[in-house]
Amino acid sequence: MGVGGHPHGRTIVLTSKYAMQYYYVLARKGSQCHRYYVQLDPESADILHDSLEQRYDLVQVCDVPDNTVEPELLITPAP
Repeated sequence: MGVGGHPHGRTIVLTSKYAMQYYYVLARKGSQCHRYYVQLDPESADILHDSLEQRYDLVQVCDVPDNTVEPELLITPAP
């Protein structure tokens, strides 16, 4: 056995094909406008978009770079 109990001394790193990333979300209906950021995997972002599209007139769910997230608009997971 190699290092760490792995054959040939290799360390295996698994990565998810659905990495979490930040999304900007805009949902508007009439005079109501909701803007926020969330961290989701791409599949969940698609589901969120489809769900909001059924209830709002205008919907955007766009992936954004981490450094553009406005902290005061970030929805974080419950503890």
